[in-house]
Amino acid sequence: MRYIFGLNNSLIFETIAVNELRQSHVTPTSHLVIRQQVTDNDIGLSFQVQFDLTGLPVSGNFVDRDAEMMQMELSLLFSTSRHGRKIHVLHDLDGIGKTQLIIAHARKHQERYSAILWLNGNSKDTLLQSLAGFATYAGIDHISKSTVKITGHGEETAESADAVLQWLTFKGNRRWLVIFDNVDRDYHAEVEDSQAYDIESFFPAADHGSILITTRLPHLGEFGAATQVTRVDRDQALQILTNSSRLPQ
Repeated sequence: MRYIFGLNNSLIFETIAVNELRQSHVTPTSHLVIRQQVTDNDIGLSFQVQFDLTGLPVSGNFVDRDAEMMQMELSLLFSTSRHGRKIHVLHDLDGIGKTQLIIAHARKHQERYSAILWLNGNSKDTLLQSLAGFATYAGIDHISKSTVKITGHGEETAESADAVLQWLTFKGNRRWLVIFDNVDRDYHAEVEDSQAYDIESFFPAADHGSILITTRLPHLGEFGAATQVTRVDRDQALQILTNSSRLPQ
């Protein structure tokens, strides 16, 4: 990817998007050059929130997984449509590296997003607590009690969570990324789980922004573009071992 400064110091991102992607590699059979110009109005500087890695499980052993990274970039950053909400789902079993992939995406492209919200999707309680935590970090004021839609939890947490979801719908605040990590409880399962939740009910009610989901539930892929994350290949496994040997003991 190249970074080009255009007129009035506006930034143009130019990338070659590969149209045909496969699980283990990218097949360069058809290329499309996409230019996306980003101005101050696009970024929404009044909604700018610095990305905070505190509490995230950043691994020193991570190795690049080009195919999966490219698929996320194509659907979230380099879509031919600059408008409309974009959703990408990473799914497969635990321990495959889904969380590390989205950490890598967030760190690499943090300047492209006005705000990155990292939400612990393990349960409804952790999700609401994550939203409330972002409200505090970003200084988002509570909304009127009469407009709160999230119920059944602590009033303060529910108000904060709902305030964040509404903040994401504001005009001009459209270049955010919301990450739902570890959404593994099946809301539609036959066995009732009080901590399962309908993830769609936590999507901001606006046709803009980007959403990333990691899950063991493949049916969540129906919400947008989906990538099945596979185990690392031999070369990647060797690189992980090499990285591990270099870490301080």
